[in-house]
Amino acid sequence: MAANTRRKRVTLPASPAAEAVGPASFRTGRGPAHAAVRLQSEGRLIRFLLLVALGGLAIGMVKAATPLYALALGAGKGEIGLITGTQPLMIALVSIPIGLAVGHYGPRALFVVGSLAAAAIHAAVAGTDSPWWLLAATAAASFFMPMRFVSTQSEFFHYLVAAGGRKAGWLRGAQLGGAFVLGPMLGGYLVSWIGYERTYWVIALVFLLPITLAPGVLSGRCEARRRRTAEESGPILRRLAKIFRHPEILETSLIDLASHAALMFYTVFIVVLALEQFHASREAATHLIAIQGFSFMSALFLLDGLLCRLGRELFYGLSFGSAVLGLLFLGTGRELLHLQIGGAFLGIGLGMLGIANMVRLAAVSEKLGRGTVAGASTLSGPLGGMLGTLGGGFASQWIPLQHIFIGLMTAMTIIAIFTLYREKPGRTARVLGWTVSALASVLGRVLGLSVYLLFPAALLFLWQLSAHYGWTSPQILPPPAMVWATLTDLFSSGEIATNLGISLSRVFQGFALGGGTGLVLGFAMGLSRSVEAYLGPIFKALASVPMLGWIPLLIVLLGIDEALKVVVIAIGCVVPVTLNTLEGVRGVPKGYVEVARVFRFSRRQLLRKVVIPAAIPPIFSGISLSLSHAWKAMVAVELMASSEGIGFLMVMGRQLFQLDVVLATILVIGAVGLILDQLLRLVERYLTRWRPSVAR
Repeated sequence: MAANTRRKRVTLPASPAAEAVGPASFRTGRGPAHAAVRLQSEGRLIRFLLLVALGGLAIGMVKAATPLYALALGAGKGEIGLITGTQPLMIALVSIPIGLAVGHYGPRALFVVGSLAAAAIHAAVAGTDSPWWLLAATAAASFFMPMRFVSTQSEFFHYLVAAGGRKAGWLRGAQLGGAFVLGPMLGGYLVSWIGYERTYWVIALVFLLPITLAPGVLSGRCEARRRRTAEESGPILRRLAKIFRHPEILETSLIDLASHAALMFYTVFIVVLALEQFHASREAATHLIAIQGFSFMSALFLLDGLLCRLGRELFYGLSFGSAVLGLLFLGTGRELLHLQIGGAFLGIGLGMLGIANMVRLAAVSEKLGRGTVAGASTLSGPLGGMLGTLGGGFASQWIPLQHIFIGLMTAMTIIAIFTLYREKPGRTARVLGWTVSALASVLGRVLGLSVYLLFPAALLFLWQLSAHYGWTSPQILPPPAMVWATLTDLFSSGEIATNLGISLSRVFQGFALGGGTGLVLGFAMGLSRSVEAYLGPIFKALASVPMLGWIPLLIVLLGIDEALKVVVIAIGCVVPVTLNTLEGVRGVPKGYVEVARVFRFSRRQLLRKVVIPAAIPPIFSGISLSLSHAWKAMVAVELMASSEGIGFLMVMGRQLFQLDVVLATILVIGAVGLILDQLLRLVERYLTRWRPSVAR
């Protein structure tokens, strides 16, 4: 009995991190089975980090070779800035769609496609003699870059959850080590040794090398679908809204935005500050970047274990404290040594913040989906980098560079207070919690709005490029500044207001006539089978005639006065309202009608309390569609037969070859149509506020 007692082995309870590793037989920490699993996991992590480092190495080589190649091709400072500044804009534009695609197709497929496309594009750059081709290639390659790092980040989230948060900084350390240290050094060396053409062939090869490692470390489509959560199966817009309203996503995005702004401002302007204000040598000034980079990388690789030992709150406190102390040294220093100390503290603090954010995002990705969270979290980095570089450069025209570090320190301190004290008990904490929630909500709305504005911003950017560099004639495509000046002149002279008022009057008259007729017809056919049998075939035959097909007959009957325009607009409104009203009335659930009969509703009560409320959503869909048709019909009829109105203003601009007037009126027509649609949506939400989906 005693011998049996001695043979029993006591197993301590496993920690949550150990629970994620595997079965209980492995969690004891002993035995060959556990050792084999651990070695296999560590080996896969090493291969994964090698894949990430190779990806960062290729990006770093491009960062060094591209501006040198552009300079050799005769590009000026503006063209070089355009070529290098295209990448963050394109990354912000496509990171979220790629994150959604990762959840569907898996990280491996997206990574391979992105690597192949980037390699092909950079191979095509070799031998070019035009900086514009280099710009186009950089923009095209930037479109595929997020396929690589969003895929790797989503896979790393899976590893972090399984490993309990260990090695959280290694992914970013491997990426940045290749992109900012080894890659630029190797790219500059290759350019001086083998020339630009062969350098780009080497870059293309480096883009292809990680593909050989992808099958062993990145998940395929089947595994990605097996990991998908319930949150990843809903409509895309609803999923994005849920992500941008999630408090963990908003808070980490706010921290990441400030961190990248401080990091990029330091990287771009610290050398200028050291040379101009501290009169340092070039070597000493460039060493400041190396000091900050070394401390940043060291924190990412060496300090991730502190998070598990100290806890999130204390770790965040040390992270913010180090970053704020570094910015204080940078903003108030009087010697070069102060800048060196500030750079070291700033690098350590930003590295620790990156570790804490990565662990939090990995935990959230278990619920919201790894690919979606990886894509959404990638958005704040480029936006913060653009804020630090463009915003810092703009502010430096009025504020000394060193004082901008004080502003960054103030912003970082406010974010630190909100992050550390919003969950504390007490009135002050509640006020802080409410404030950070409000700021997070504003940030979520800004990030969500930025997603919708990225494509128009890209179009505006290309339009400005075309005008600035003369890709098209100003008579064919006027520059944005000229169109804006024309638009302001038209508003100040009252031409827009007068003609827009006339057009809106026609739209509302035709909309009221056509919409009212459609409602009557829809309810009549929906409530009576005999009415539908009698009017349905005639209505469908007349609805098959295009709206503009009625104009010749109506001109003969009504002339070209106001009656023609109102009737044409009304014809465009009748069909969608009638069909959607008919669908709404026929689609009332039978259970609603049966309950009304149990309560002995009269026909009038049934119509007022059951049929109409239940039919409102499809009816408003028809009304929204008919309003869009009315607006288009108004423009069409004014283009053909009118002497006033917004469409007539467009015709006059075309006849006088004033294309700035044409583009200005197009902008007004699009903006007014969008406003009318949004107002109609607000009315619909008010009338359907009783529905649970709307109430939420």
